[in-house]
Amino acid sequence: YLLGAVLIYGGYGTLDIPLLAQAVRPEPIAWAALALMTVGLLGKSAMFPLHIWLPPAHGGAPAAASAVLSALVVKTSVVLLYRLWLWSAAGLEREAAALLLGLLGAAAVLYGSTAALLQQQLKRVVAYSTVAQLGYLMLLFPLAGQPSAWPAAGLQLLSHGLAKAGMFL
Repeated sequence: YLLGAVLIYGGYGTLDIPLLAQAVRPEPIAWAALALMTVGLLGKSAMFPLHIWLPPAHGGAPAAASAVLSALVVKTSVVLLYRLWLWSAAGLEREAAALLLGLLGAAAVLYGSTAALLQQQLKRVVAYSTVAQLGYLMLLFPLAGQPSAWPAAGLQLLSHGLAKAGMFL
């Protein structure tokens, strides 16, 4: 993520999202920076297939730390992905990236749900359920033009955060 931010700053002289939305052009530096930042944020948000750190983190953490991790930390990266792709990259053709991110979200829903059903420990069930629920948030990318997409994403962010925090506490 940091390397992508450095590339953006080096290429455009700013990290301000509204200024980037006006300045960004479809060129190799923009695509490389967006790709690096996206992979970093996908790893931080425990998105499939970069989710491998989340189940052990939940399993070994105290309940309060797991509540904060599941309810807030992983979703912050998803919100940054929204801002990065849907607001900062406005000058780029984003349909292919939106489709890829949506497919990753669909894969996360299927994989996370299946893995949650196979777990023996409750914390691991909740961890894999979080992977699946984050997949639903990634489905916003190909649906971003729909009027109900943003309220649905906001409701999913809020309800998942409250449910998982309550579950761990």
